[in-house]
Amino acid sequence: MQNVKPNNQLSLFDAIWIIGKSYGRPYQKEDLSARITALSETQKLHAMQSLIQFASIIVDAETHRIDITKNLDFLKFWLQEMGFEAHFDLEKYITNDDIVEIYDHDLVQIGRNHIFYKFCSYDPLTLATVPFHELFRRDNSINEIIFTHAKKCLDSSTKVHKIETPIHTMQEAFARNSKVFEIEHKYCSPLFKRGSHEPIAIFCTQRAKYIGDSNISGTGKIFNH
Repeated sequence: MQNVKPNNQLSLFDAIWIIGKSYGRPYQKEDLSARITALSETQKLHAMQSLIQFASIIVDAETHRIDITKNLDFLKFWLQEMGFEAHFDLEKYITNDDIVEIYDHDLVQIGRNHIFYKFCSYDPLTLATVPFHELFRRDNSINEIIFTHAKKCLDSSTKVHKIETPIHTMQEAFARNSKVFEIEHKYCSPLFKRGSHEPIAIFCTQRAKYIGDSNISGTGKIFNH
């Protein structure tokens, strides 16, 4: 990635551009400037902290010749750079085909892998400012199960939880022709501040299959298989 500013000089748009370019989705300033201006101060601060940090890690990964398309390699590097640690064997719970997402205490995404961007059409600014349950439509019973697992992860548990949700459809909430997916949740676990037992974030994995686009709002259905 050529001509990138030093990490401590990145603007919010610089960060969004770096993330988008790295995952094959370059964003134009005019597309996002009005939305950045419209953010509340709290949202803007959260977006700046999350996205500038993530973009900086992408730049550093390139410097260290870390391939961001290799799930385990990039996740280990991301954890190291964030000062986080996982109290479980990553190799046992992640494959290179898994979607990997990291969420903070407010259930707003702070990290994701390249597989996530193969499916999701949201830009980084949306992901960094909107809780996950507002981003996607699905059966409310599924959200309740996810909330239960998230609470377990943030209650100082070191356990890896198998997310016991049925395979189900999920639809993007904010796109004009939103994407619809079949989702199979796999695992979630707390991540910890390095050297402590203080849960700092939630790690989760899933598989997705693209079904199609739809301009019809709906919560989707649950598959009984």
